[in-house]
Amino acid sequence: MHGEKVGVKLSAILLAGTFALSIISSGCGIKAVTEGSRSESYDRLEAEFRAEVTPPGSVAFWHGPDGIHRAIATSADSDNIVVYDAEKKTVIERIGKPGTEPGEFNNPGDIQVVDYIAFVLDRGNHRVQALKLPELKPFGIIGDDRIKDPSHMAVYRIEQGAYYLYVADSQAPAGSQRVSGSNSPDHILRFGIGISLSSAHSGYLQTFGYAADAGYLTGVTSLAVDREKKHLLVTEDASAAGNPRVYTLDGDFIGKTDD
Repeated sequence: MHGEKVGVKLSAILLAGTFALSIISSGCGIKAVTEGSRSESYDRLEAEFRAEVTPPGSVAFWHGPDGIHRAIATSADSDNIVVYDAEKKTVIERIGKPGTEPGEFNNPGDIQVVDYIAFVLDRGNHRVQALKLPELKPFGIIGDDRIKDPSHMAVYRIEQGAYYLYVADSQAPAGSQRVSGSNSPDHILRFGIGISLSSAHSGYLQTFGYAADAGYLTGVTSLAVDREKKHLLVTEDASAAGNPRVYTLDGDFIGKTDD
């Protein structure tokens, strides 16, 4: 889905967060490091943590008020979230347990912290969970009616409280063509997210990445957003020769990156 219909739907989703954004901006909400306000010391701290600690899964960082620095990692083996003191490199607590309720997990994978929200790809439950920092309180479920067999995700920050979420899925959407010899070509789902005071509001926007003329996605191994160029980069496994595929944020195929 492209163009006017997507724009109208996205506007409705993001409108839900307008009031909350005004509260946060006025200083009554959670104050934390946001994109564009990072310092070199945060980069050094994160690099040191990665060099000395091997988290059980994907890891993301949150730099909160009063010198709070957290590393937050997924743990597929125990179906929970591990919270570290990123400076001391010690475990503070484990959040969640196996299950299907909000705040419960089944084989969690990618995690990304944006502003004061941790987005967790809850793979076995076919959804993405939004958790509000610093408590990592359940704050919203995204895509549970669309996501079938997810592998990776990426989040693009439009502005504080407004985001695009991209999820790599491996079951073909209804009506799509299928790759010869494959029952489930990969594709990308895009959602719009707006943050209110009480929850994350989300809505499905489109599916892309399975059109024959752009080349089918095969075994997606990572998603990443190039914020400067406003591109989505999609890497694939060794069975798909070539460099990462490049899409616009609206899902239009551009080509592949240079060697």
